[in-house]
Amino acid sequence: MKVIRTYMNNRLRNFNYLIGCEKTKQAIALDPLDGEAMVALAAQQGWQIKLIINTHEHHDHIEGNPAVQAATGAEIWASEFARGKIPNMSRGLMANEEIELGTLKFRVLPTPGHTPVHVCLLTLSED
Repeated sequence: MKVIRTYMNNRLRNFNYLIGCEKTKQAIALDPLDGEAMVALAAQQGWQIKLIINTHEHHDHIEGNPAVQAATGAEIWASEFARGKIPNMSRGLMANEEIELGTLKFRVLPTPGHTPVHVCLLTLSED
C-alpha cells in the first residue's frame, strides 16, 4: 500500500489522499477536493482509481468527486448516514464494515463529531 498525501493550497488547508495497491495498480481517491489533480496523480503512478471514499459531506471533501467519477467511472462510497448529502453516492458504509480493493483492506470506523456522519478508515493491510 502506498499513500500519497497532497496539500491543497487553499484557505482550509486541505489534503487530498490517493491510496494505491501497488500489486493491482488500483486506487482509492479519499476526500478529493481537486478531482483533476487526483486523476493526474493516479496516472503518474500508473494507477486506476476504482473508488472514491468521502469521510464526510463537507464541500471541501466532495468537490472533486464529479471530475474523478467522470474520468474514471469510480463509485462513490461514504457513511450510510450521508445518503442525500453526497451526490451520486452508490454505497453506504456501515460501522465496522470491512472494505477491500486489491490487497488493500480497511475497517470503517464511525467518528461523529466534526459531522454526525464522519467516518475514518483503519487499515488492516499487512503492507
